[in-house]
Amino acid sequence: SSSSSSSSSSPTAMADVDDEQLTAAEIRARIAEQVAMIGTLQEEAVTADRDIAEASERQRLRRELDEKRSMVANFGALVRHKQSYRRKIDADVASGPGAPDDLSLLPPTKKKRAPSSSLAKSTISYASDVVKRDFVWEVQGL
Repeated sequence: SSSSSSSSSSPTAMADVDDEQLTAAEIRARIAEQVAMIGTLQEEAVTADRDIAEASERQRLRRELDEKRSMVANFGALVRHKQSYRRKIDADVASGPGAPDDLSLLPPTKKKRAPSSSLAKSTISYASDVVKRDFVWEVQGL
C-alpha cells in the first residue's frame, strides 16, 4: 500500500497503520506483549534505581576513605615531626619542654674534636624531616 510508505517514518505511525490491518485477537496479543514489556521495563527501572543507590553509597564511602587516608597521612607527618624533634632534643640541637630556651645555657657536651689541621666535612640532607619555620644558623670558631 502506497499510503504506508508515504506516511511518517516514526515507528508509532507505522505501527498504527499496521494495526489497522489486524484482527481483534492479534491486537489483544500485541497489547499483552506491550503489558509484558511494561512489566519488564518497570523491573529494570527498579534495578536501575537500586544500582544508582549502590553507586552513590560507593561514592560516599570513597570520599570517606579519602578523608581517612588524608588523616593518616597528616598524623604520620605529625609523628615523624615529633620523632625528629625528640632526636634533636636528644642531640642537644633543640630544647625540650622545661629546658632552657637558650641552648648555650645547657652544660657543654664532651665531644672529641678533630685537630684543627684536619679536613672537616658536614653533609645535610633536606629530603626528610622538613620543618617549616624560620631558622637562624650561626657558625662559630672560624
